[in-house]
Amino acid sequence: MDGLGIRKWFLDREITGADVARKAGVSRSLVSKILKGKCSGETIETALRDFGCPEELLKKSDAA
Repeated sequence: MDGLGIRKWFLDREITGADVARKAGVSRSLVSKILKGKCSGETIETALRDFGCPEELLKKSDAA
């Protein structure tokens, strides 16, 4: 997952990690950890897709 790309995408659309956390029913800290690559979460990915996040930002990176 391209955490930096997703954060930029958030800013461009005025979406916050809290918005995604609410939609996914998880904590903001979990959203942050997932975007930093410290863990993974299908629920978060689903919420990001619901917000319209591009699939290329959700793909697993080679570095992960």
